[in-house]
Amino acid sequence: MLPDGGASLEVTFAAVKKIFSAYSGYQKNKLAESDQALREEVRRRSRMVREHVESSHKVAHRKRLTDLRVALNDVLEACDAFEDDAKFSTSHTPSSGHSASSDINRKTLKRLVQHDLDTLRRLLEATRGANQLMDDLGQDGEETELNKQAHELGRMMNSARNHFRERNMLLDGYAKK
Repeated sequence: MLPDGGASLEVTFAAVKKIFSAYSGYQKNKLAESDQALREEVRRRSRMVREHVESSHKVAHRKRLTDLRVALNDVLEACDAFEDDAKFSTSHTPSSGHSASSDINRKTLKRLVQHDLDTLRRLLEATRGANQLMDDLGQDGEETELNKQAHELGRMMNSARNHFRERNMLLDGYAKK
């Protein structure tokens, strides 16, 4: 079971490690490395969802499911945008407000680790949704239901993307959750 928002930092960190074993949790003087590792994992998971959706799109094309293809195109765009956000997101630079040499207080660290966990959790749900869509499409599911699933998957990716964007505010000390 994954911890809720009130869990201790150590429990939350352990939960993130279960999802993403390379996570170092922003240990002292490791902010830039942790930031980069998380962004790479987000990109990897976004690509994974995209690859599932591409497969579904090919099947929908062969089956001449035009509405589903349009919905899946929207999901592909959301995946690409999310991957770009992770790639070009604010990171550690000499002029950044969250340099690796600065200390993060425990409260901010806990919020940041929890935020990362929530982002990865959302991407896991999107991956499961993409897998379910592929399965249902392969079993000749009803097009109306498949369209609903595709729209929900797009909503999930956009929600995860927006959640990920909030991370920069946490890093820069602007957000208070």
